Amino acid sequence: SLHYRSGMECEFYELLEADRDVAAFFAEPFKVPYYYQGAWHDYIPDIRINFIDGSTEIWEIKPANQTAYEQNRAKWGSMNDHALNHGWVFSVQTEVGLGKLRSKIKKQQTTITEDKS
Repeated sequence: SLHYRSGMECEFYELLEADRDVAAFFAEPFKVPYYYQGAWHDYIPDIRINFIDGSTEIWEIKPANQTAYEQNRAKWGSMNDHALNHGWVFSVQTEVGLGKLRSKIKKQQTTITEDKS
């Protein structure tokens, strides 16, 4: 059972469950401090994904219309630095990323069907 705050997050989780390249993923995995408007705050990214190739990615899931918010930029700058220090990749996934993941899963499922033929 995964905690999600939007339908978009839920759909990403469902697609990651089906992704053959994903070893495991974790919702809201940790906190990272960030500085904004004269004070320190905690940022909790949406997903940590461990891939079968050994790589790790941290994803924030946001509608594209929220990506320019100043506070989000502060959070993501700190998260990017944290990710780089751990050898991870950080990215913000919007509707575009959701569409790409849908296509990837569809191709994987097509390949499975073709392999069974």
